[in-house]
Amino acid sequence: MSPTIEVSPKAHERLMELAGPLFSPSEVIERLLGLDAGKGARPSSPKTTEPEADVGSSGGLAPRSPRERGISVLIDDTRINAISVRDLYLQFLQHLVNKKLISRIAPAIPHRTSKQRFLIARKAIHPNGNPFVVPVDFSGYFMEAHKNYENAMSGLQQLAKIGGFSIREVV
Repeated sequence: MSPTIEVSPKAHERLMELAGPLFSPSEVIERLLGLDAGKGARPSSPKTTEPEADVGSSGGLAPRSPRERGISVLIDDTRINAISVRDLYLQFLQHLVNKKLISRIAPAIPHRTSKQRFLIARKAIHPNGNPFVVPVDFSGYFMEAHKNYENAMSGLQQLAKIGGFSIREVV
């Protein structure tokens, strides 16, 4: 039997946000502690503002096994370490709102990725009327996080182009 720990309701809520529908709170804690780093995943840590220069040689996403979790990106010179697409989108939204960059992409909201889907909107409803499958909500903006890392980064790069800022994966 595994040991049991008690966490505050606030900590439990954040664990559940990070876990999303695909991960357990235990997996989130292991990632945060870097206990699965030997599997090729990247440990998550709070945002920092140290610039990074290491990027995959192709300029795109570094090769990743389908089940590997986690991604590190730079938005201009702010590094975000995320353990899931949902976590990436939440930190992305927080960054845009807190740095007041959201106004640069506001004219493009809602932003479509197809006839049926929005990437970002003011309501968690797609153009076809269906609710977002994995909604991420921050400060009245919603992003659809039901994507793999490659599609998630493609969408963020579209928004970065609109907003005039850079975003890229770092290793």
